[in-house]
Parts: sequence; structure tokens; C-alpha cells
Amino acid sequence: IEQAASDVGAQLLRLGRDFDYSRCGERWSWKGPSRAFDDLPRPPLLGAVQYDNAAAVLCALHCLGAGLPLDRETIERGLANVRLPGRFQTIHAHGVDWILDVAHNPAAALTLAAQLRERSACGSTFAVCGMLADKDVEGAVAPLIGLMDGWIAAGLPGERGVCAQRLAERLRSAGARVDATAVDVRSACETARRLAQPGDRIVVFGSFLTVGAALEALDAA
Repeated sequence: IEQAASDVGAQLLRLGRDFDYSRCGERWSWKGPSRAFDDLPRPPLLGAVQYDNAAAVLCALHCLGAGLPLDRETIERGLANVRLPGRFQTIHAHGVDWILDVAHNPAAALTLAAQLRERSACGSTFAVCGMLADKDVEGAVAPLIGLMDGWIAAGLPGERGVCAQRLAERLRSAGARVDATAVDVRSACETARRLAQPGDRIVVFGSFLTVGAALEALDAA
């Protein structure tokens, strides 16, 4: 990233060096290159990583200058109204919590794992996983192995998709206990719904295609 910024002559602003934040409970304070705001409301999106993200957004807005004035009222309104479907999106349906996250690489899976640890489940946790063939399936699955009580492998369509049986093989090679396979995400969600009991949770992840199909299935149910 440093080299890319240097190549195009861009100023590189780095969290912890050029801008930063501190937390006090759920409230937080932000300090930028030449401005600061104290006692801000917490970001409404789930997970501690959202403070990092919000701090970076404020720095980006600061850099835009007069085009987008940065004032407390605007910041608080933005924090109150921000939505991000498909990133640790939680829906309660059929007596269980569904957590939908488009994580499809090891870095995103690490973040998802950290968020799941922050919100422990009363019962079991089942994974519905559907991934594309060119993704690092084993790397993306590794951070989540110890957090899942069972896995359902879902096939994805298209030339880049992986059939459920092949995905199940790769999940098992990474150490996952695969309970079932399903030809598509909708069928996988139906299987997960049958397996889950009240108090359990179902985590759907692996691709935008996976989460999109799961949302359609939940809307139709």
C-alpha cells in the first residue's frame, strides 16, 4: 500500500499514526490530522472492527474538505443511520438467529470469527457455507472451525461455482464437520432450519452469492 501511494503521489494516512480513536464504554472519541471530536455515539454496526471503519470514514471525509463539511450533527446522524446488509447482518426467524456475512477470504473470516466470539450463542451454531472455486476455501474456513457445531455445504451456480460435494471435501480437509450438502443455498438454508433448535444460530457466509440467495430464501419463507 505504501508503494502504491508513492507511485501515484498520494498522501497516505494511517490509523494509529495520522488519525486515531479511543473508546470509553460504547462512546468514542476521534482525532484526525487537524480536527477532533469527543464523546461520539457508537457505530450501530456490530463488532469492534466498526470503530476502526468509522474512524477511517471520518478521516476520508476530513480529507474531502469543504465539499462535505464535517460537523458533529452530521457525524451523529450518519452513525445513527448507517446500514450495511450482508456484513454480520442478523435476522431472527423461525426461532433462531441467522447471521449473514459475505466473508470469502481469510482476513474477512478472522473478523467474522471475532464478532461471533463477542456474541456467544445459547445453543449450537451451524454454518451454511457456499464459496466460489477461485477462493481460498481452506484459509477462509480455518478461523471458524472451532466456532461451528455443524456445517452445511451449499453449491453455487456458474462456471466459478463449486458443487456441494466438492465444497464438502474441501471443508472436511480443513477440519470442518460437514453434516449435510445441498444443491443450492435455498436448500442449504432449509436443511439448517430443520437442524436448528430454538436458541441456536445459523451463520451463512462465503460469498455475496451465498448471502444474497439466503436473504431471498428468508424473505420467501
